[in-house]
Amino acid sequence: MMDTDGSQTGRITLFALPYAGGTANVYRRFAPHLSPSVELVPIDIPGHGQRIASPPLKQMEELVAFIIERIEEHHPGIYALFGHSFGAHLAFLVAREMRNTGRALPAHLILSGKAGPDIPFRHKGIHKLPGKEFLEILHGYGGIPDQFFDESELIELFLPVLKADFEAMSSYRFDEEQPLPVPITVFHGEKDLYPSEDYQSWAEETSESFRILTFSGNHFFLFDHLAEIGNVVSEQLAAAYLSFQIQTAPRA
Repeated sequence: MMDTDGSQTGRITLFALPYAGGTANVYRRFAPHLSPSVELVPIDIPGHGQRIASPPLKQMEELVAFIIERIEEHHPGIYALFGHSFGAHLAFLVAREMRNTGRALPAHLILSGKAGPDIPFRHKGIHKLPGKEFLEILHGYGGIPDQFFDESELIELFLPVLKADFEAMSSYRFDEEQPLPVPITVFHGEKDLYPSEDYQSWAEETSESFRILTFSGNHFFLFDHLAEIGNVVSEQLAAAYLSFQIQTAPRA
């Protein structure tokens, strides 16, 4: 059965956004653990994954506009956004821009491994460092195989993309706005990059429900908890779909 907007009744589209230097296709590892009612749609930004041949974008505004175009091309109906680290920040800014331009809002935001947007970016400006020093800092994030740092061809390929992403993050300036009328779920690792209270600050960005979950691990904890996180995402999106249907149902 189809809704009038062309989407399948009972299904919600989950757009997944990449972390710095990564491909959004990495989120396909969650697919076996998601409910059949969730359609997972990774979005690679220029310079990433399937769009690796495209020059990377270095401004958050450009990235947000690009992602919104990809979302609207998909005609998703009811949808949610999921991002880790850099991708989480992009998801938040996309939701804000959707609200500010009168577009359809996501039914839920799932934000992983990223401190609240008002928290100063700890590694601001590191894209200006020489390649070796820049990569030494990234090595501390965990999640990047040690052999990557010994492969000059891989470094030559990915270093410009990584630096572009960090330049975009460094150029961002937080502006206080009204909270989003969108539920937010936040994940972070016990040994993540920021203290727990910095992730809690996302609560200030929603006027709806807020949930925060802590997992064992470092900054890339989520890939050690695929089944658990997949189940949580499925539960949250099922609730988001039902809430959205209730809110938009015709009144008698």
